[in-house]
This record gives sequence, structure tokens and C-alpha cells, in this order.
Amino acid sequence: MMAEKKHPGFLLIISGPSGAGKGTVLDGLSKRFPEISKVTSWTTRSPRDGENNGEHYRFVTKGIFQEKVQAKGFLEWAIVYDHFYGTPIEDVNSLINKGKIVALEIDVQGARSIRTNPAVKEVSLFIVPPDAETLKKRLTERNTEAGEKLDMRIKEASAEVEEARFFDYIIINDDLETAIDDTEAAIRGEYNRSRWVYEKLIKGF
Repeated sequence: MMAEKKHPGFLLIISGPSGAGKGTVLDGLSKRFPEISKVTSWTTRSPRDGENNGEHYRFVTKGIFQEKVQAKGFLEWAIVYDHFYGTPIEDVNSLINKGKIVALEIDVQGARSIRTNPAVKEVSLFIVPPDAETLKKRLTERNTEAGEKLDMRIKEASAEVEEARFFDYIIINDDLETAIDDTEAAIRGEYNRSRWVYEKLIKGF
């Protein structure tokens, strides 16, 4: 009987501008890879309708958040629209050590801080709409804001797209199923990347 193939755990960054469909792609991906796990991020903003503490986010005060920062307890953290967001490093490492893919859906600020950390091994995916007009349309449809606030979000999203060239993979989300297929192909390719497989061979050859 062939032994069960065990894959290495790693950190999967999913980023991109608001309106790109990051969450939808990740939901579809999770159905194909049961080993994908999510870490509950911390935030100082208030819960929105339907959000539960400990499930969607861990909602904390700025004081508690800053104590965690001082203790170097976050893999990454950032300020987005005057609110603090952070990923607890202990939760990430625990899951990776169990062979899980830890998927982080984060903004480009957080993604940049992880990518530039030499101590972290990650795979980074940038989800983006097919063109600027589609991005503008999606942002307009999903936001109740208008005028200057909407214009600001569109401008910020366009600036975020400039970060795409620094990621391992760029996934164009024009058709959802195709985007999920492309993301799946990227992950399956990563399972055979030498940096993962060679390290495993050294430990257990």
C-alpha cells in the first residue's frame, strides 16, 4: 500500500485591492484543500453586523493591541482606515507545524511586511480584476459611500495594484472558477517546489 503523501505546511498570503474578490476565491479554494486553515486576526475596530468575536476577528482595545505589538506577538500588523489589524504569530506557527496551509487574506501593507521578513517562508498570491474599469465598477457596487470617499477608495485600490509585481503569483479574477483553478494550480506547484521538498528530504531521507 502506498504511503499517504504528506505535504509541508506553509504560509499562504492572499492580497489585492478591495473589490478584487479575495475572500470569494479563498472560500472556493478552501473547498478543494481541506488542509487550508485560517488564523483569526486581531483588530481594534468595532464588530460589524453578523461578525462574532473570535470567529471573524478578535476584537480588542488599542491598549491590548499595543501590548501585543510590544511583545512582538504579531507576524504582521498595520493601520487601515484608522484601525489596527494584526496576525498573531503563535497561531500561525502552530498550524504550519501541523502541516497546514495557513491562509492570510490581508492588505498589501501586511503582505509587504511579511514578504520582506527573511525569517518567514511564504507563498504570495495577488488577486486582481481584469482591468481598471472592472475594479471601479466593483468598488462602486459594494460601497454605499459616494463622492470624495469613494474616489479615495478607488485611488487607493489603483495604488495597491502597483504592488502586484512583488508577489509570487498574480491571479486575474475575471471568471471566478478560472481564478480558483489558477490558484489551485499555484498551490499544487508549490507542493513540489525544491525549497519545501528538499527540507523534508533532509529531515527524513
